[in-house]
Amino acid sequence: MKRIYLALGFCCFLMSGCLVPSLRPFYTQETLVTEPNIVGNWSVDDMNWSFAASQDKTYNLTVVQKGDPGQFEVHLFKLADQLYMDLYPEDLPKDLPVADFYKFHLLPVHHLMQVEMKKETMECRFLDPDKVKDLLEAYPQLLRHEYLDDIAVITDSTEGIQNFLKTFKDYPALWHEDFFEMTPVPEEDPGQND
Repeated sequence: MKRIYLALGFCCFLMSGCLVPSLRPFYTQETLVTEPNIVGNWSVDDMNWSFAASQDKTYNLTVVQKGDPGQFEVHLFKLADQLYMDLYPEDLPKDLPVADFYKFHLLPVHHLMQVEMKKETMECRFLDPDKVKDLLEAYPQLLRHEYLDDIAVITDSTEGIQNFLKTFKDYPALWHEDFFEMTPVPEEDPGQND
């Protein structure tokens, strides 16, 4: 039952306007990069983010919040020397007790974070949905989009999105003012309990 609430809660979080969703990926194969220092466990507030290297410059991410996990496919990419993270939810678990008909109505989308790898931390920030909406209302030609419940959903091509990001790379007003800082979770020493 917890998984139902997690999945539905996550959908509500996304639809509440906390993030800027895109129907298309933010990355291309040419812009993908690897970052070996991201692999491992990170914590922020009440969440644990666990990154594992996969294949073809892809990472698997498990986010655990209050004991409930969520699975994501992550791609790191660079545009104009800025590191970004594209997060895409994996399929809902097959054992999730929700009718298949209901599952057909859930649409996975891409989300974007700016990332800065520091010596002991990883600083991340999401696009600010209100600021993006204000910019797109003033200049709708900048990026193809549609509104869903007052949320700007990006519908542009990946190339169009990347041109937008390059143009507004140094425009901090598009990003949440506050970044969240993840710190690495030290691995437990197996000999510690001896």
